[in-house]
Amino acid sequence: MKLALKVTIGLMLLVIILSVSVWIYLKSSLPQINGVLEIEGLKNKVEIVRDSDGVPHIFALNDYDALFAQGYIHAQDRMWQLEYQRRAGAGRLSEILGTKTLESDKYIRTLGFYRSAKSAYSVLDKDTKMLLDAYVAGINAWIEEEHPLPIEFKILGFKPKRWNPIDSLVWVKMMDLDLSKNYKSELRRIRLIRMFGKERAADLTPEYPEDGISIISPEELSMKSLNRLISFHYKLENWLNMGGIHKGSNNWVISGQHTVSGKPVLANDPHLEAGIPSVWYLNELKGDRLHVVGASIPGLPGIVIGHNEDIAWGITNFGPDTQDLFIEKINPENQNQYWDRNKWVNMNIIEEKIYVKGKKKPIRWAARSTRHGPMLSDVIQSADLSLALRWTALDEGDTTLNAFTGINRAGSWQDFETALKSYVAPIQNFVFADKLGNIGYIGYGKVPIRKRGDGLLPVPGWNGRYDWKSYLPIKQLPKVLNPQKGFIVTANNRVVPKNYPYLLSKEWATPHRSQRITELIEEFTKYGDKIKLEDMAKIQGDQMSLQSLELLPYLLKIKPDNVKQAKALAYLNSWDGVTSKRSIATTIYQAWVNHLGNHIIKDDLKKNQNNDLYTYFSDRRLALFLLDVLEAEKSAWCDNVFTPKIDTCMDAVKWALNDAILELEERMGENMTEWQWGKIHKTQFPHRPFSQIFFLKPFFHREIENGGAHSTVNPSPPKYSKGYKNYLVPGFRMLIDMNDFNHCFFIQTPGQSGQFLSRHYDDLMERHNNIRYLNMTFGRDKASGDVLQLNPVTGVRTTKDYFFKKYEE
Repeated sequence: MKLALKVTIGLMLLVIILSVSVWIYLKSSLPQINGVLEIEGLKNKVEIVRDSDGVPHIFALNDYDALFAQGYIHAQDRMWQLEYQRRAGAGRLSEILGTKTLESDKYIRTLGFYRSAKSAYSVLDKDTKMLLDAYVAGINAWIEEEHPLPIEFKILGFKPKRWNPIDSLVWVKMMDLDLSKNYKSELRRIRLIRMFGKERAADLTPEYPEDGISIISPEELSMKSLNRLISFHYKLENWLNMGGIHKGSNNWVISGQHTVSGKPVLANDPHLEAGIPSVWYLNELKGDRLHVVGASIPGLPGIVIGHNEDIAWGITNFGPDTQDLFIEKINPENQNQYWDRNKWVNMNIIEEKIYVKGKKKPIRWAARSTRHGPMLSDVIQSADLSLALRWTALDEGDTTLNAFTGINRAGSWQDFETALKSYVAPIQNFVFADKLGNIGYIGYGKVPIRKRGDGLLPVPGWNGRYDWKSYLPIKQLPKVLNPQKGFIVTANNRVVPKNYPYLLSKEWATPHRSQRITELIEEFTKYGDKIKLEDMAKIQGDQMSLQSLELLPYLLKIKPDNVKQAKALAYLNSWDGVTSKRSIATTIYQAWVNHLGNHIIKDDLKKNQNNDLYTYFSDRRLALFLLDVLEAEKSAWCDNVFTPKIDTCMDAVKWALNDAILELEERMGENMTEWQWGKIHKTQFPHRPFSQIFFLKPFFHREIENGGAHSTVNPSPPKYSKGYKNYLVPGFRMLIDMNDFNHCFFIQTPGQSGQFLSRHYDDLMERHNNIRYLNMTFGRDKASGDVLQLNPVTGVRTTKDYFFKKYEE
């Protein structure tokens, strides 16, 4: 017994010692935030002041050192994110994750993002190259110091190699991919036409006019291969945490005529997939020509959204159609040739070697492309589907990063507009304000002009009739300066009138968010009242669903069959459309919408064995589609195809309510007072890749109860296929007062750090959820917190000396 007791005690001590050792090691991987460090590569000393929220304020004597320090702190806080991003963008995830990401790597290699990024680097201007090189040198300085690494590296068993400028630029391409999704709409649309014909397909995709041209016979494309290609994209979005539905943003700017300060105020909140860590990282940068604060993106130099000493800017996705699928005719005698107008032409083929963890030899992958672009269909290795992707983001000579260098340093509207002339993709809505009182808007980026066609369906590539002939002239892009009404609002809605002479897109977001923002601005400024930043915060936090109020009357027409239905309808009768996390009516309404969709489209899509397509529509109940169906009353969509009886839309409405009540009782109990929206509607912050590993998920993954819905200004669209969970948030919010740059509010979620043992891993999540902000200071005299001083190594010629000489000449 004594021996057994000693062994037990010994094992317990060993476990404790090992646990403490692991804890000490992990804590040692957290960044040094005070003291003095000597670092090779700097020209002069740099001060990094980290405030209590983990936001660094960088103060340097020159722009090179400022960007060097930004690269250094991005590596300190987000090294795993940087590594995952560059591997995702280069198609190299399989090297560390194995075969589960092989399809993703093949897809990225086929698109050729890394090759495209190399092309972009070659055309950057002198200043932008200098700043990017400085940023890269800062990341490498941290890597070469051989710090204890974040735990992700230890678990997966490798160390990061040196960074290079292409690793940064490839993430620009990945952001393009995240915000450009038109070609997937083309695939879905052609499948719907195959299943239901043009008229009913137009019901499900109301952007497509019923009398729109059908360029090819739908039978020319293999349904089996189309299904496989769409299924592939669902898996891809899951692994990369991007490219999903409901992407969007809000921004608006209000002139001094409507504000308390008499100077413009500007707001922005981009909506991307939620994740931990966030896409965004808050910081301030001060060099010699550069002084800017706002949201940066780890992997990229400078500030993407924010303000400098003279101007402020915000960005939302324009949503243009900049992608087209071309059906190529392949030579039956030679699969590497395609027909180009009057002859067989060789494809461009680049051999890619994809290394896979656990395998000795690399997989040899042929990245094929035609004159239209990469052979997208190759990723599913289909013999009966040949689709090439034409996309502005893959054009050679992408100078987008030049534009952000210019914006960061711009001092006026003219500087801002000049900088944007370098912007390529993805086309965005930029709003602007300056200290002189000007407000403005520009939609910038490359937009194709097609010889014919509207970009809604795949087109023949063999005859040249549907090629792109040019790009929209810069002078024709939409632009507004100092409008008479005194404010500008964009929320991914249509920005040009219907008679605009050029085709920009036919797939705009519904106008509910822009309409609600406009209503609130007008409400706050009626009778000559003046708006303040606190009012702007109320707008950003607004969870009124105008879309819900459009559909609700159809539900309220029901005469209840029982007490439960009567009680549920009583909640809805008094509902004002506010989708707060404590709302019971919102829960009932959302469950009803979910089951209404089941009754209206599930039978049709299931009958055609399109489970992936059904999942897509089950998570995207477009208001236009539901309204059109319910208004028709006897729409064919409402009839259950598996029963002999002809069902009406009101039958579907009532069945949906009954099913909603049954589901909520099963999930939340029979007491309706417990049916609060936030209890089942929780925003998910997945970690890549450990949220997908059962025993690691509890350590890395985060979630929080949330309100909101698909069309609210503060959006939180539920995924019905995931039990009403939410995967998209306004990951960053910004409110700028041009009268006082020390009275500006920022917030991102869930926290600044990417290391789960840091207190800044998720410390902003609650504040963000409750529409609270950080008051970001501007300037060294206002900054306070822990101070880390970076000094150059004296008396040593550094590897970066040639940069200083090169850029001072």
